[in-house]
Amino acid sequence: SGNIAAFNAVNAGAAPVVSTVTVTPTINGCVGTPQSFTITVNGIPVVGAGLDQTVCDGVMTTLTANNPDGAAIAWSNGVSDGVGFNQPVGTTNYTVTATLLGCVSTDNVTITVNPLPTIDAGIDQTVCEGTLTTLVGSGAGIGGSYSWDNGANNNTPFAQAVGTVTYTLTGTNLNGCVSTDQTTITVNPMPVVAFNADTLMGCAPLLVNFSNLSLPVGNNCQWNFGDGSTGTGCGGVSHTYNNAGTFNVGLTVTTLEGCTASVTYNAYIFIENEPVASFIYSPTAISIEDTEVQFENESQYADTYEWNFGYGGMGSYQTDPLHTFPLVGNVSYSITLIASNPAGCADTVEAIITIEDQLIFFVPNVFTPDGNSINNSFLPIFTSGFDVYDYHLTIFNRWGEVMFESYNAVGGWDGTYGNQGLVEDGVYVWQIEFGVTMSDKRHKHRGHVTVLK
Repeated sequence: SGNIAAFNAVNAGAAPVVSTVTVTPTINGCVGTPQSFTITVNGIPVVGAGLDQTVCDGVMTTLTANNPDGAAIAWSNGVSDGVGFNQPVGTTNYTVTATLLGCVSTDNVTITVNPLPTIDAGIDQTVCEGTLTTLVGSGAGIGGSYSWDNGANNNTPFAQAVGTVTYTLTGTNLNGCVSTDQTTITVNPMPVVAFNADTLMGCAPLLVNFSNLSLPVGNNCQWNFGDGSTGTGCGGVSHTYNNAGTFNVGLTVTTLEGCTASVTYNAYIFIENEPVASFIYSPTAISIEDTEVQFENESQYADTYEWNFGYGGMGSYQTDPLHTFPLVGNVSYSITLIASNPAGCADTVEAIITIEDQLIFFVPNVFTPDGNSINNSFLPIFTSGFDVYDYHLTIFNRWGEVMFESYNAVGGWDGTYGNQGLVEDGVYVWQIEFGVTMSDKRHKHRGHVTVLK
């Protein structure tokens, strides 16, 4: 019998440790023959799982053990050494086990996967040219940051050119995780508003036709005619101006995309009142004794005047002309006045004036039929006013006997009586009957004439 001493050995190295142990058996004081044993202690393999990692969702993680001893490596959770994998969001502990010559060692590593931020670039926008656009990103959380492409800045107004641009927003949260979102901005052009009218000046009431020259013409067009009236129509409109004045005209055009622009033409339409031609004249009773007539213009809303006096092309452009008519009685003239204004509108008025005849005649009271060619006949002298076709002259002696009779206004009494030659000197009675040009009235006059030879 003998004693075998217990032997414990720990080898932290990779190489095995070989030890020889000699055992001397003893029993009842008797010593046996010593025997030697060789004990080999294999080392515990060295293994490292690496540093703890924090990554963002979607980033592949690779766990590679530090295995200097070439041990067999096994990872927990189905991970393969050196092969990338995606871990769900959260924190997971991974254990690596190294086995070498039946000796096992382990190490742990923690992988934290942070979620990606939910970045929102905002809804798509459609605006009109010249409208400021503001891009506001969200989702990066407190302390997060945002970055836009195409020169845009977060929450900063800017004007985009006409067209469609897609903007990408990159958001980074405090964990450094990055996500993106996009929004599209469409900028529609503003209409270029213009119009014209077929006439810019005239007299009330004046119909004006307006044409829309806008590009594009729009699908909603509002007109302001400047006189308190409005209208609608993109193809063109018509409006009647009933009052005089100067009017501003405006047009507002809205496109199919909802973009609206306006233009106003100041003092575009000029409306005059329609002229009213009128005049009076004096004297109102005109005779051949004085044929000068003063015309007084009473026209309204006019500044130029054209007169026609009704004969021989006689006229005047004066405002209040003074005109002398021919010395011819019992004649009527049509007087015409045309009154015009700067808008080219005119009005005409006409009046008839008559130059009245005056009954003017002279009857001599003596004549001398002595053959000397001076005052040889008796003849009433009419200057004006009588009707040459309605004339009757009779000469009587003192006993009422007719000595001479004539219906010819230019044929006088030569002092003879029939075929009896010259009458005796003395006083004779004359009687004339005649009509006048001014009326149907007939006149009868008597008097005495003395015959002296």
